[in-house]
Amino acid sequence: MNSRPGYVTALLFFLFSFAATAQQEQPVAYRHQFTLTSDNDFYLALYNDRYYTEGLFFNYSWAGRDTLQKKLYAVELGQLMYNPYDYLKAGTAAIDRPYAGYLYLSLKQTRFLANDQVLQFGVSAGITGKPSLAEALQKWYHHLVGFKRPTGWAYQITAEPSLNLHALYAATLHTHDIHFAIKPVAEINLGNAFSNAQAGLILQWGVFENNSESALWNAGISSTPRHTRNPHEFFVYLHPQLNINAYNATIQGGLFTTNKGYTTPLSVVQPVVTLGAMYARNRFTFGAAAVLQGRETRTQREVQEYGSLQIGYRFN
Repeated sequence: MNSRPGYVTALLFFLFSFAATAQQEQPVAYRHQFTLTSDNDFYLALYNDRYYTEGLFFNYSWAGRDTLQKKLYAVELGQLMYNPYDYLKAGTAAIDRPYAGYLYLSLKQTRFLANDQVLQFGVSAGITGKPSLAEALQKWYHHLVGFKRPTGWAYQITAEPSLNLHALYAATLHTHDIHFAIKPVAEINLGNAFSNAQAGLILQWGVFENNSESALWNAGISSTPRHTRNPHEFFVYLHPQLNINAYNATIQGGLFTTNKGYTTPLSVVQPVVTLGAMYARNRFTFGAAAVLQGRETRTQREVQEYGSLQIGYRFN
């Protein structure tokens, strides 16, 4: 692949420069946060448009008023878009990963327990197929920027409503260095959109807070002022993980649908590696990451790579 760092490198440079010149300010407690996250393979390789090609997420989170145990709540609207390696070839022979879209709305609660533990639960409702608006968005965007029109959306995964449950647990392994931490993370998703289990480690370097106050978990909000070790956070992280996939509606079609569209066989074992950086200060959080994924389906020609950019704004 002809990859180049592009926008992710530029944002990382901005984060380092901003962190180096920032002056200390008095911390202020904010109870609400709005976060916009954009995933795109274009961020890592100009003119790439394959596999997981776009993700857009609007997240609103707020801190609960419980003073004994910090709890955060989040509502998220998201869209995922997928297409094969070569979206210009007509017919099904070139579809090594199905055309698919997924649109969802989720609600999550994150609890911060003793000893720097994190416990998260969530539920989401979504839909695949034309109602996900993935086909319409990709065709509109390609027309807008002058890219060639994708040819295979007639074979996309068909529409099926979905309901999914989510749970996550994370902890921190204590080290003698306050600028380095190892954080085991386990996650499970169950439903007719995605059913999988994920396990990995987050290796974190830099200036960062405990999990209950860290941008790593969008935890820079609180109902009451809290003590933090630093006036800002600035850290890099490496997150290797292993996914065990049981079902993926964007590959295998709807679980309860007879006419599924063009499908391909699911890869059960899928390694994923994420390298990222985050900066948080006062009202703002900035993040950038590069993600390398193993093949989601056994017919994929190549592995998947994409970039992720994030900006968050806190307020009362």
